[in-house]
Amino acid sequence: MENKEKIIKSFDLIYETWQVYAKNFVKFIQLIAYGLIGIIPMFVLIALFYAYGVSGLAQKASVLTNIIFGAIAFFSFFASLYFAILYSIRSSVASLLLIKNNFTSAKENFKEAKPYFVKFLGVSLLTVVLVLAWGILFIIPAIIFGVYYCFASYILVLEDARPFTSIERSYDLVRGYFWPVFGRLLLVYLIGFIVYRIISLPMDWMDDTSAAGISYSVFFNLIWVAISPYFMVYAYNLYKSLKKINK
Repeated sequence: MENKEKIIKSFDLIYETWQVYAKNFVKFIQLIAYGLIGIIPMFVLIALFYAYGVSGLAQKASVLTNIIFGAIAFFSFFASLYFAILYSIRSSVASLLLIKNNFTSAKENFKEAKPYFVKFLGVSLLTVVLVLAWGILFIIPAIIFGVYYCFASYILVLEDARPFTSIERSYDLVRGYFWPVFGRLLLVYLIGFIVYRIISLPMDWMDDTSAAGISYSVFFNLIWVAISPYFMVYAYNLYKSLKKINK
């Protein structure tokens, strides 16, 4: 019971997270915008491929031309997918660096995030593999170790640790505080679910293919993207509290 009282209280966690999120909202949005740049080549490629098909050029072109075009499209798709993943991960790392560097320039933090790509991708995949491995047994062990490993990516960036070290360190931080951490994570997931349902409610009465449905879907996704940094700051504040306890 003594240990649980030392961890940041749920209300304080929600409030402090909101303060940080609101104060630095513009910088978080800048980093999200940098991340979205990575999906532009994929959208351009899809648009060109679609235009090639509906314009009738595919039917008029020779088989060899279509094969060549298909091969180019195939390799270009994977190149654009890599580009999208690269910028998405850099945006996530830069958001953590933004906090670590006391909210300096968003642009500078995005540049600083570049060397972390391989390590961040590695620790993310490693965490997923380990959680899935526990999930082979039952769903409960997967949930338990998902909580134990949830700070690995934060530790990788904030403490400049190696992937395996980050996972071990995350486990050590949570050990002895599983239920308080689980409860606080469950709380923010419930808050996220409630917000999600509220802003998605109009979509229940809209036709997905109508102009109104498509417009609101775009609006909904933009709102959700803008809200997402709150959850990252929430987890960071929880990590910071655990780190302080485990000094």
